[in-house]
Amino acid sequence: MQLTRFNFYQNLPFLLQKVKEAQYISFDFEFSGVQASPLLRNSALDSVQTRYWKTKENIKRFLPLQMGFCTINDNILHPFNLYLYPFTMDGYLDKQFQFSSSSVSFLAENNFDFNRTFYEGIYFISHQDEKILIESKQLELLKSDMRFWTKKVTFEMEGFYNKLKDQIGEFFSDANQTTFNINVGFVKQRVQRHLIERMKKDFPGQEFFITYDTEVFFKRTVLTINKGKDHTLETKPIVEIGDGVGARLIFDTIRDHKIPLVVHNGLLDIYHIYDKFFYNMPETAVEFKKSIHEIFPIIYDTKFIINHSYELNSKLKGRSDLKMCYDQLNIPKVEYGTECAEYLTNNQQTFEHQAGYDAMMTASIFLAIQKEFSDLKPFKNKLPQASIKVPFDTETYDDKFHSKHTIIFHLQQLEKVLVPDNLIKDHFQNEHKSLVQIYLSYGLNFEYFIQFYDLEVGQKIKSTLVNGSTAIKIGEHQFILSQYETYVETLQRRAKDELALKSMPTIFENN
Repeated sequence: MQLTRFNFYQNLPFLLQKVKEAQYISFDFEFSGVQASPLLRNSALDSVQTRYWKTKENIKRFLPLQMGFCTINDNILHPFNLYLYPFTMDGYLDKQFQFSSSSVSFLAENNFDFNRTFYEGIYFISHQDEKILIESKQLELLKSDMRFWTKKVTFEMEGFYNKLKDQIGEFFSDANQTTFNINVGFVKQRVQRHLIERMKKDFPGQEFFITYDTEVFFKRTVLTINKGKDHTLETKPIVEIGDGVGARLIFDTIRDHKIPLVVHNGLLDIYHIYDKFFYNMPETAVEFKKSIHEIFPIIYDTKFIINHSYELNSKLKGRSDLKMCYDQLNIPKVEYGTECAEYLTNNQQTFEHQAGYDAMMTASIFLAIQKEFSDLKPFKNKLPQASIKVPFDTETYDDKFHSKHTIIFHLQQLEKVLVPDNLIKDHFQNEHKSLVQIYLSYGLNFEYFIQFYDLEVGQKIKSTLVNGSTAIKIGEHQFILSQYETYVETLQRRAKDELALKSMPTIFENN
C-alpha cells in the first residue's frame, strides 16, 4: 500500500490494527545520503565507539525520504510504503538536511518519486523535537504575558475595569449565575488583558476562565467570564502538534506493544529510527544501546543470521545481499494482504529498492530463516557492522574487537608518495621483532593502521610517544605514528572543522 500525507490518516486505523496484531515487523528506509565526509568513512579497525561516532555524525545530516514496513503474522504479510517529510510549525522546528549526489542518483535510477516526498510526504516529529517545540511555544506565550505585565497602566485600562468591577463582584457572589458577558467589540487587547489580570488580583480565591464568541481576535465582540475550572486544558496541549506526529505513531505503537523488529543489514535504519522518531543520538555507543534496547527489546537482522549460519551461508555461496537472499532461499508459502497487490505483479523489478517492497522481501527472508531454526535467541539483538568482525550487540556494552589482547597504532605518511605495504610491515617486524598486521585505511591514501599482537612491544612503543604521537622514518619516507586514541581525537577535530559548514541543526525560532 502506497501512503502519503493525503491518505495516511484515512488508513491509520487499519495500519495500527495490523501493527498491534503483528508477531514481528520488518523495516527498510531510503535516505537522502549516507556519508557526509570521507573522514567519516568506515574503517576495518574502528572501535565500536569510533564507528558509532562516525555513524552518528553522518545520520544527523541526512533524512529518511521513504519508509517501508511489513507486518508478519504467521505467514500473512502486510507491506506498506510511506513517503516521509519532517514536520514544521509556524516557523519553528525548521529542519535542514543534506543530499548526497550518489544517493540521489541511486534513487532516481530506481524510479524514486521525489515529488511525492516533497509534496505529499507524511509528516513526522521526534519525541525530543516535540518537547522542545512545546517548550518553545510556551516560552513565546510567557513572553507575550510578560509584555502585558510590564506595560504601563493607562487611564483607559483602569477606567474600563473600574466601570465593571462592581458588576463582576456581584456575578462572583451570585451562586445561580455561571457566566457574565462583557461587550468588547471596540476594546483594545491590552485593555482586555488588564481586565483579566485585575480580576485575578482582586478575586484571588475565585476560579474562572475566559472564552470569546470567536477565536479570531479582530472579530471578537463578546468576552465571557465563566465560573469554575477550564477542564478542556486538562486534555488540550498548549501546542497542537496534530498531524505532525504522523509516521511516529507507528513506532510508538510498536514500542508500547513490544513487537520485535526485523531488518536486513539494518543498523543504519535503527540509528535513524531512534534519531528521527525518538531522541537525538547520545554521545556514547553504550548509552545508545541501553536506550534503544529499552524501546525495542528484540531486534533480528536477517543478514547477520545468514552470515552466521553455515547452512544458509553455503547455500548463498557467501552472498547475503537482500535480493539474492529473497530469490535463492526457500521462502514458505505466504499470504499477502490485498493492499499490496501491486507487489505481486510479474514486473517486480519496478519495485526493487522501494522501501515497502524491500521490507516485504526482508519479512519473507525472515520466514525462511524461521523454517531453518527452532530457536533464534543466539541471533537476538545482534546487527552487523560493515568491515568490523564483531556485531553491534544492544545487550552487551564492552568493545570485544578493541580488546586488551592487541594494541593498535595509526600511521600517517607525510609525503604523498605511494609506499609499498611490505616496506612498512618489514620495518616494524624487524625493528621490534614482533608479529604485526597492517591495514590500509580504505579510501584514504597514505594512511595505515598497525596492529600489534605482542602487548609488551606495543606498550614499549606507546611509552616513546609524546602526547600520543611521534615522528618516525621508514626507508626514505617520513611518517607520524600515533596511538589509536590520539588518532580518534585528531579525526574528530578534523571532522568538526570540515563539517562545521555542513552541520544540520534544528532551528527553533519564530521567523
